Amino acid sequence: MMLAIHELGMPQGTLEEFLNVLRRPNGILLVTGPAGCGKTTTLNAALAEIKDRADRIIAGEIRDLETAAMAIQASLTGHLVLSTLRHTNKAASSVTHLIDMGIDPFLITSTLEGIMGQRLVRTICTLCKIPYPYPTKEELAHFGMTRSEVSDLTFLIGKGCRDCGQTGYEGRMGIFEFLAVSEPIRDLILNRASAEEINDKAIEEGMQTMRWDGWLKICMGLTTFEEVVGQIPSTEDGSTELAEV
Repeated sequence: MMLAIHELGMPQGTLEEFLNVLRRPNGILLVTGPAGCGKTTTLNAALAEIKDRADRIIAGEIRDLETAAMAIQASLTGHLVLSTLRHTNKAASSVTHLIDMGIDPFLITSTLEGIMGQRLVRTICTLCKIPYPYPTKEELAHFGMTRSEVSDLTFLIGKGCRDCGQTGYEGRMGIFEFLAVSEPIRDLILNRASAEEINDKAIEEGMQTMRWDGWLKICMGLTTFEEVVGQIPSTEDGSTELAEV
């Protein structure tokens, strides 16, 4: 599916950060997530955004040390490299994954400019949506919320109808987070910091996490607790990232 970059559903702040890196003359821009999460759609939209520079763009998946080394070499010689990376729970995990592949942290800090983490969630059917007035304590706890804190919000679910095959859902949309590789984050990478340390620093610097984006889209009546909780990973210690944003 060919969509424009502004049609992917990225929050405005995330989109601006992504475009800022996309418009740089060289460096590596990664899109990460499991198979089927829309990485190719995001990359196609990115390529369309900068199509007048197509002769300086290298797109492909980083699968192993050899392809990672190729991407780094291309970046060091003045190319913008757009690539995908699987097997990462969040944007910050991509850094430690590259190090585990055997890439020297110095080479990562010299080339990596940004990482987009994403998932796909189903969207509520517009023909059979109804209020969902009582989310469970467990559902709210995933986002660090209590019932008293959301008493003025109206959530939605799909009741199920012929048009959506009785599922309550029709279509899908992306949930995103964008980690811009700042100087403090480069320092953490050089010191082989953990993915959690890098993630925490990115949040401190203003990164909106996938969980936060999912929460906003639940509040907007676009998707459900079930979808976001099922698709977006918790932090490794089981705590929520939402309250930190």
